[in-house]
Amino acid sequence: MSIGTFLKEWGLDPSCVDIEAVSRAFLDDMDAGLRVEGGSVLRMIPTYTGSDCRPEPGASVAVVDAGGTNLRTCLVTFGPDGPVISDFVRTPIPGSHGAVSAAEFFDELVRRVGPLLSRTDRLGFCFSYDIQNTPDGDAVPISFSKEVRIDGLKGIRLGATLKEQLVRSGVSGQGLTVRVVNDTVSTLLAGCSRAGAGFDGYVGFILGTGLNIAYVQPTAGIGKIAGQRDLPESMIINTECGEFRCDLGPIDPLLRSMTDGPDIHWLEKMTSGAYLGPLAWLATSKAVEQGLFSAAFAHRFEKVQKLETGDLSALLSQSGCGVLTDCLGGDYSSSDASRLQAIAESVVRRSARLSAAALSATILKSGCGSRPDRPVCVNVDGTTYYRTPGLAECTQATLSGYLTEKKGRYFRLVKIDDSPIVGTAVSTF
Repeated sequence: MSIGTFLKEWGLDPSCVDIEAVSRAFLDDMDAGLRVEGGSVLRMIPTYTGSDCRPEPGASVAVVDAGGTNLRTCLVTFGPDGPVISDFVRTPIPGSHGAVSAAEFFDELVRRVGPLLSRTDRLGFCFSYDIQNTPDGDAVPISFSKEVRIDGLKGIRLGATLKEQLVRSGVSGQGLTVRVVNDTVSTLLAGCSRAGAGFDGYVGFILGTGLNIAYVQPTAGIGKIAGQRDLPESMIINTECGEFRCDLGPIDPLLRSMTDGPDIHWLEKMTSGAYLGPLAWLATSKAVEQGLFSAAFAHRFEKVQKLETGDLSALLSQSGCGVLTDCLGGDYSSSDASRLQAIAESVVRRSARLSAAALSATILKSGCGSRPDRPVCVNVDGTTYYRTPGLAECTQATLSGYLTEKKGRYFRLVKIDDSPIVGTAVSTF
């Protein structure tokens, strides 16, 4: 069996991704998720936040960024040359090294953000876990990743509770403005604020440890909130697109069965930094079983218990270091190297094509970008996207080939530094 046949049989070849079919299915799920709560695996969360937030020149905003296993606090000041970040502190988030109570979590937030509030009456709270937004700019947490445990926090209004604790502690008054947003929403808002004029619409795209997309949706098209009063004409939708369900071959359900939540995050487990390494490890293991590698490689690889996305990057860049290079004995000219390279490239390019299909559907759903002189601004955040060789290039090429050439929609990918922090500050205006 050739390596090409193996990749196609297991659903790993990038050509297994039918961009049109995936994009159409994604659009259908988007529509269903907007019509009724629970109508789709895509949660399509209304954020009640518009894309027209405009920071006041000279204004400062205190920012709390709770994401992954880190807690970041800082002050963002909107100066004449753009936002300036100061007083930046990063520590492990409470609950990442053992369970804490909700009270302990908020006590730590007050301790960290309190000193910043002598210089501002605005507080942006970026909460990068599963949340349900409320019409008043607050949010309640639904779940956490397995790395973080905060007992009693689910269902609590994050912004209102933090404000109450800050007022009670005497470090702020009742005039404090608090806004709670997701990191993908913040990424979109950073694009709105910093990418410049000339765009027809905005999208926030994160491809890092996880995967997510946010876009701007006319409120009239959100059936599940019909009847609510005093809504903006349009608002940002957090798609939670990592939940989209799509199998390309037997490798995908097999990988999911090896994770803690085998029936969740289907698309995320095919595309994001947390899973590209494990996916390549699984694919290589199956290729070894089928005799596609030499006995020497198989013996070395038998000792490899896991792979990280960084291991793929080291192989693809031929940096001369990493566990996969060791398995090859440092020889990039061997048949083993060409087969291993084919697996790594396929895993990365498949991720890019799937991500591009989801992005294409999102931009089509937005209704924007039909003129080349007014494209959609896609602000991209995430180390996996930028640091994995070939991923960014393949994503952009796939978007150009499908979205622009076949669908007549135009886009521009941009990178705004510190997007989640900057966008969170922007959300308070």
